[in-house]
Amino acid sequence: MAELTPNVFLIGVQKAATTSLYDWLAQHPEVCAPFSMKDTPFFIDDELFEKGTKFLDRIYRDEYSGQPAVLNGSANIIYFEKAIQRIASLNPDAKLILVLRNPVERAISAYNFAVKRNMEQEILHKAISLEESRIREGDLRTLSNNTYVDHGRYFTQITRLRKYFPAESAHIVFYEEIKNDPLAVVRDAYEFIGVDPDFEPELKQLNKTGEVRFPWIRNALYSQSGIKKALVRYIIDPLVPYNLKYKLKIFFLNLVTSQKSKKRVANPDDNKTRELIREALSEEIEQLEELLGTDLKSWKS
Repeated sequence: MAELTPNVFLIGVQKAATTSLYDWLAQHPEVCAPFSMKDTPFFIDDELFEKGTKFLDRIYRDEYSGQPAVLNGSANIIYFEKAIQRIASLNPDAKLILVLRNPVERAISAYNFAVKRNMEQEILHKAISLEESRIREGDLRTLSNNTYVDHGRYFTQITRLRKYFPAESAHIVFYEEIKNDPLAVVRDAYEFIGVDPDFEPELKQLNKTGEVRFPWIRNALYSQSGIKKALVRYIIDPLVPYNLKYKLKIFFLNLVTSQKSKKRVANPDDNKTRELIREALSEEIEQLEELLGTDLKSWKS
């Protein structure tokens, strides 16, 4: 029996309602989408990727009952060329879904998320100034979570994507469309991946950046200490199935994070910082407009 691997991928971007969209797709009876396959960095993390497709088969097999669409999702896939290359090698006929958000708003939202998850200690302006050195250092955790401007270089990322997949393989959605008409968005996505577009999911909104209620639990979850790494490698990983481990992590994250944030870490009225991000990405936005034939004037002011 052939190993079961995904044929539909939700590839990005961060803080653009991808968790909600994954959930809406997963509700469809013709879609196999395990909960733990949203934001598991299988195609990004070398150590995880080395586990091979048997790792994927074990997770998908438990929930597979002949569905034509087998879904995988990670908001960082589009950012890492090696992830796109690995997907193309696994399934050159894969269908890809990409959500784009105003890169200035996305950067600020990602920064708030990183701060509240104890993954960022610098103020936003300083964090942006450190991006070049962070990219040079190449630490996977930092590249994934703390390169706020660079994640907004959508033209570069989509151009790179088209080295491995034809344009028609990628269905591009805008975050504003999800906010304004989520049912239309998900029905278009259903049609794109080849399942019944008339199915109507429960349109819950997930993974909002809320307020941290129990910092000590948050700190334990995101700690990079040697003790935690040893505990995970030698005790948790061998004894706890991956699906259960992922569900427990999400459970504790939801426990420590309230649904509504009382304050923002990055001041949304800091026009100087906003303009700094916008200027850094202005050429990318212009090129993206031409590439997609889309008016992005709302991103320019």
